[in-house]
Amino acid sequence: MIKKPIGTTYYYEDFINDSEKDELLKWSLDSIEYMDFAKPVNGEKDQNESVVRHFIKLSQLKFVPDLVYKLKETIIKLEQISPAITDPANEDLISAVGDGGYVEPHIDYNGMDETYYTRRYNLLLSLPTDGGQPIYNGRVLNLNVKSIWRCDAGLYTHSSVINSGGGIRINLSFGFMIPKIIKSKTLNTLI
Repeated sequence: MIKKPIGTTYYYEDFINDSEKDELLKWSLDSIEYMDFAKPVNGEKDQNESVVRHFIKLSQLKFVPDLVYKLKETIIKLEQISPAITDPANEDLISAVGDGGYVEPHIDYNGMDETYYTRRYNLLLSLPTDGGQPIYNGRVLNLNVKSIWRCDAGLYTHSSVINSGGGIRINLSFGFMIPKIIKSKTLNTLI
């Protein structure tokens, strides 16, 4: 696993290996039937139920592989997240976006506590033939499957390129509440 900068963020290439990807992909495809239609965040008219654009919070699934929890622990240790507070709005989730679908430009809800913001770590399990790439802070992130990228979702606009050419974009997303760092200046007074 190699950490690489990209735009105003970074990602870990090959965060998972091929057998882990295959396990997670099978589980996610089996989970699509339990997913809810993802309502357009900004009222986009072209996002409708005929387009495969679904998601589900992991807490709503009857089965989640142990591997998912191990990956979350890896993120917490790797990124030194402390305290490790799960995003209370969207939690950890899995999403599936099919042909013609996309994630609309949006900023995540940060909750009522103004001292925290929402951060997500998005693991790409599959991508369509064309499109599906994340767009973060105005830049398309050309990432490969098995890459996980940091998304300060409560601070920056993010979305995805429209899927085309067949195939599904599947994203496993881990959400955390991160303390905002407030820098203060010290007044130096001469006596």
